[in-house]
Amino acid sequence: MRIRRRFRLFPPITTGYLASVLSIMLIGDLLIIVLSYLHTRRTIKDMASHQAVQALSFLNRKLNSTIMGMRQDIRQWSRERVSGIALSDSYLGKSVRAAANIRLTERLLNTNLERISLLDKNGDITASSDSDIVEALNVGGREHFMRSLKAEVIVDILPSSYVTAKPILVVSAPVNSPDLDEMGVMPAVLNLNRFAQNLLDEVRFGKTGGA
Repeated sequence: MRIRRRFRLFPPITTGYLASVLSIMLIGDLLIIVLSYLHTRRTIKDMASHQAVQALSFLNRKLNSTIMGMRQDIRQWSRERVSGIALSDSYLGKSVRAAANIRLTERLLNTNLERISLLDKNGDITASSDSDIVEALNVGGREHFMRSLKAEVIVDILPSSYVTAKPILVVSAPVNSPDLDEMGVMPAVLNLNRFAQNLLDEVRFGKTGGA
């Protein structure tokens, strides 16, 4: 009688053996997930940092460009003949101030400027794009006014405006009457809220936008 022997090519699959194999597979999958997460998080962090640097660089260039543009504009406007004549207390000077108010108001169109004014040598507002403050406000104590009286074009950031009590950026330039008998100052005030909103509209993070 021939006895048949059965040979097992694989060890018997027991509960303990199966549990060990599954544990190794789960640990492997977990390691892959963790490594993928760490890599993704680092990639996202690097992308966010890069975009933040780009945004800050853009904001810096935009602010510098805006200030330079304001300096050029205010210097040009302060040299206009109507501005110089409006400084005079003569009949002609007082009659020209109405035209100066209109001219200054027109300057605000399509800009981030809040208002433009014309100050006499005492700091009194003789003309402005804001009619409510004409002959009703004195800024003679402001540093930008005093320095512009000395023929300087000044950029100044003030923590509180006399008009709105909010922080403002001012660019001021000296104004001379045609006969050089009168000296004054023309300050332009940047509307920081409008300027900031326009900047945020231009800055985008990621593909879907949003600052």
